[in-house]
Amino acid sequence: MEYFQKNCYSSCLTLRLKGFILVFSVGFLKNRVTLKSKIKTNTDWFSHYWADRNSVWVRVTKDNNVEVFPGGQNILPLPEGDALDLGELPTSLISAVYRVRKSRATEWLQFTGRNERCLSARVEFKADASVFIDIDLRCQPNFDWSRYDGFSVGVLIADASKNLVYANESAANLLGYSTAQEVLLQNPSELLHPDDWQNVKRLFAERRAEGSSHIEDVFRFRRREGGDKWLKAVVSPITDPNNVITHYISVIVSINEEKLIEHRLIRSEERLRSIFYRAQAGVVLANSQGRIIAANSAFCEMVGFESEREARRVSLPEVTVAEDRIREKELFDDLLQNRRSHYRIEKRYIHQDGHTTWTDAIVSAIYEDGKDEPVNYISIVQNIQQAKENEQRMLALNELKDKFFSILSHDLKNPIAAVIGLSDLALHSAKEGKMDDVLEMLNMIQVSSNRVHDLLINVLDWSRSQQGSLTFSPEEVSLDAIIDEVSDLLELSCLQKEVNLITDIPSGTSIKADIHMLKSILLNLTTNALKYTERGGEIVIKVEKTGSGFFFSVEDSGIGMSVDQLERLKHMEPPQRSNGTEDEPGSGLGLILVKEFVQAHGSELMVVSEEGKGSTFSFYLPS
Repeated sequence: MEYFQKNCYSSCLTLRLKGFILVFSVGFLKNRVTLKSKIKTNTDWFSHYWADRNSVWVRVTKDNNVEVFPGGQNILPLPEGDALDLGELPTSLISAVYRVRKSRATEWLQFTGRNERCLSARVEFKADASVFIDIDLRCQPNFDWSRYDGFSVGVLIADASKNLVYANESAANLLGYSTAQEVLLQNPSELLHPDDWQNVKRLFAERRAEGSSHIEDVFRFRRREGGDKWLKAVVSPITDPNNVITHYISVIVSINEEKLIEHRLIRSEERLRSIFYRAQAGVVLANSQGRIIAANSAFCEMVGFESEREARRVSLPEVTVAEDRIREKELFDDLLQNRRSHYRIEKRYIHQDGHTTWTDAIVSAIYEDGKDEPVNYISIVQNIQQAKENEQRMLALNELKDKFFSILSHDLKNPIAAVIGLSDLALHSAKEGKMDDVLEMLNMIQVSSNRVHDLLINVLDWSRSQQGSLTFSPEEVSLDAIIDEVSDLLELSCLQKEVNLITDIPSGTSIKADIHMLKSILLNLTTNALKYTERGGEIVIKVEKTGSGFFFSVEDSGIGMSVDQLERLKHMEPPQRSNGTEDEPGSGLGLILVKEFVQAHGSELMVVSEEGKGSTFSFYLPS
């Protein structure tokens, strides 16, 4: 044994090879390593041994000596049980032995003993499952980690190579282990969630770049029984007198409840965000000036925005119909004055293409503590355009129903009453031999009867169309025959009113159409023209061949229609009763039937009219 100068000490490294003992004397001087040996066995035999074997096993004994064995003698802990009495070994040594067994790659391990010394060993597993160990012994300052044993916070200490050398009981409790020794058997990377371990390495790299190794963050630690636990960790370096990092100390505290609350808040926010953006109804968040902050896809689609970003460029008043904006301001002012939570309004939004959409909006105010006025408003917007259109149709149908009963009670009653009265007079005149009076009265009876007949036909057609029992049955028909029949039916009426009826159609033309509907269309349009044309006027029924179809028109030189009448006809609103130029009664039902029958043929009724200059009704039918 060789002894060294002051500040140095020596210890033994024992090699046991097949009953022979080799003793190495190891000296330490600051950070330099001195290794000398005394061989108590045959030198030739020793050389022969190493020539034959290049791999060994290593363990640290209870006396802090290192035992090296041939590669074929596996004395390390096995997966099925421990080959060493680990319970009696120092914590750091157990960690070292365990980590040697677990490693499957080249690495440096540091084993700390009781006498201010450490053993660093590079462990390399060979393909034949043997292990090669390069041993380095060097001096290390004396650290007394026991001062942290009673701390209420968890303390973990790792050496410069990131190997655990100390853990207190608080750390073990936080991580779900029974003892601190169990913690030290773990690889530090296995104590953390994989993502957080990468985060730790990133933070260390960033701190080193900043000239520091101190980090503080929240990480997910893996508990022994499974699952993760959120812990706050503060990691600081420990350096020697030469400012070289020898250890890292980590203080860990539980914030699991706080992190759980935060996690729940995040999840809750995510759910609310999902509800906001995936809701079928439009949802829009606006600031106190009404400018859009956020809007879901349903609202964007309703108003014609391609994206939420486009919606955020405008305010809600900008996309609201002016009339509705005035009504809403009254509700908004009431909300502010009386600190109400919400208001509800049916309003129209202006689509980007110009059309308007009826909506049912519930606008709720969002208040912040200490503030009297709302800071934001959230609107739940339901598209009720279809409902509004249905409502308008129902109102129109109700008016049509009222009109129907009015027709029955007035327009139908009066002509029949006239026929009865004229019949009585004709009978009385006949008895007195006044045949001229009888003929005149019979002529009047015929006119009234024709009116009743036309009215009944229209009423029946309208009734069947409303019930869906009037079917569309197209067939090949002769235009000449239809126009001639309409002309014959109206010839007497035109002669009586001195109105010239002109027909202009290509001869020998046929068309595929519903004969009843087409006859009703032309008859009603011509009758309507006759009613509003003054004596001496003119009516032209014209059919032109255009492309693959025919263009029909009925033009008169009558009194025409006002703008209001045209607008009501355009929207198919119930017509107002208006009498003809010679007080002929009119129900307006004929034009409604005309429009429906034209649409049944896949076309639209077009009207051009100017008050005082006549009207032209036209439509197109394919051949």
